[in-house]
Amino acid sequence: MIVLKPGSWASILSIFLFGVLGGATLAKLIPLGVDIERAFGASPAAFGLLVSFLGVPAALLAIPGGIVVDRYGPRIVLLVSAGAGVLANLIYLVADALPLFFIARFIEGAAIVFAYAAGPALLMGTVQGRRCTTAMTVWATYMPAGTALGLVLGGLFAGGEAWRMTFAAHAALQALALLIGLLLPAAAPLAPAARFTERMTQLHRAYSRTPLLLLAACFFLLVSLGLGASTAFPGYLARAHSISTAAASGMTALATLAMIPGALAVGVMLSRGADAQRLFLVGAGLAIAFGSLSFAPGVPTTARFVVLLAWFAISGAAMALVMAVLPSIAEPERRGAATALLNQAGAIATLLNPPLWLSLAAAGDWRPFLGLMALGWALAAASIALLLARRTEDGAATRAYSKSERRNLALVAEMYENVLQPLDADQVDRYFVPGYIQHNPMAATGADGLKAFLAWAKARSPNAEHIVKRVFADGDFVIAHVHVIIEPGTRGNAVIDIFRIEDGLIAEHWDAAQPIPESMPHANGVF
Repeated sequence: MIVLKPGSWASILSIFLFGVLGGATLAKLIPLGVDIERAFGASPAAFGLLVSFLGVPAALLAIPGGIVVDRYGPRIVLLVSAGAGVLANLIYLVADALPLFFIARFIEGAAIVFAYAAGPALLMGTVQGRRCTTAMTVWATYMPAGTALGLVLGGLFAGGEAWRMTFAAHAALQALALLIGLLLPAAAPLAPAARFTERMTQLHRAYSRTPLLLLAACFFLLVSLGLGASTAFPGYLARAHSISTAAASGMTALATLAMIPGALAVGVMLSRGADAQRLFLVGAGLAIAFGSLSFAPGVPTTARFVVLLAWFAISGAAMALVMAVLPSIAEPERRGAATALLNQAGAIATLLNPPLWLSLAAAGDWRPFLGLMALGWALAAASIALLLARRTEDGAATRAYSKSERRNLALVAEMYENVLQPLDADQVDRYFVPGYIQHNPMAATGADGLKAFLAWAKARSPNAEHIVKRVFADGDFVIAHVHVIIEPGTRGNAVIDIFRIEDGLIAEHWDAAQPIPESMPHANGVF
């Protein structure tokens, strides 16, 4: 079977499709409210409960979803989630009673919880270097993109006899995703622990790491601000500008799409070496200003819409920054658990915030919103600042890299992506000095020796993979911990690469390799 190349845009966008279809799950029912109420004699309150019922599995299954991803691997979980999505839509198609809709809603809610844990985990496990940062910022746009898709799917068939075709269309897209998922590269699952207590120890270790807790706190705050404001904007704007709630809702929905260019812009900036902490601090300051203006009285309608666009763009950028930081925080073999903790934080925010923001909107006073915006963004910025100042998982102090060290890290990450992963000898001169000093006993010294080695390796093992697990910089030296798989389906080697950088190019290389055994006296893995 043809498998999409790990780290390719075809692979990245295929994984992104699962997230978008999950986002569509959230929104597809909204245009169908009248149809569902008429078909089952349901009250508006019952329909509202049906829409929000998706949050129940999110609250219950976010953490277990991460455990499952780490145990069985993210690719398998994505496939199962797509299959569950197809099943839920088929139930919608044939259901003759409202309780069956609730059952379908729970099934697809569980499906997207697992997909939201598996998608980022698979990206982190198969994409390297700068492209991983870009891929994670692209993933961060799944919700606005998926919401737009869901509204389109529901809107196409709402108000007519064929309203259930919404579910047929969504099922077809889920089935397509399942077929594409069969072509995705696999990321290795976490080896099963020997005892239940050992599994619980692993989970406790994953969730007791301060950087991950700080990132989850930041994610909770961003979801609280975004969801809360989105919930409050329609009613507040309708009163402030004497427009219909429908018009205010459309205004808010359109502004929400600004999150996509905001997230993509951050991805471009990060790929060019921008400092994540500085970007977040600047964005938080702007978000407080634009967020306050969003609720301030006396702002003309057109100006208010521009302010909303700016606020949502900044919010999208902030969410993308969180996702971009996640790969450097998550333990390589517990990526699902790390992603699940963020999802759990988001689920709690989803349950807690709408009542608070709606009650404030009903009061009609804009000043509490100013306080919430300022407090929420300030705490989120503080969480990011503390996160980057904390110690790394091995206890060594994390210091801010100098500008030259960041350039060296970017150089090595790009070299893995363009030279070692594709085994491309033609790219060697872009990254290595002609007199490159080689200490690996398998390759001749010099850039020409490396070219010859890469040509030999590509002819011998054209499907070899280099998966960078972590990378560090110290002055002119860059150290990488890499999973090298010579033949797909084999366990491969754990490799330490050390590079010395000179005048912006790699001048010297050392390495040490350790075969990954079939079994170990623990379940920690070699990475």
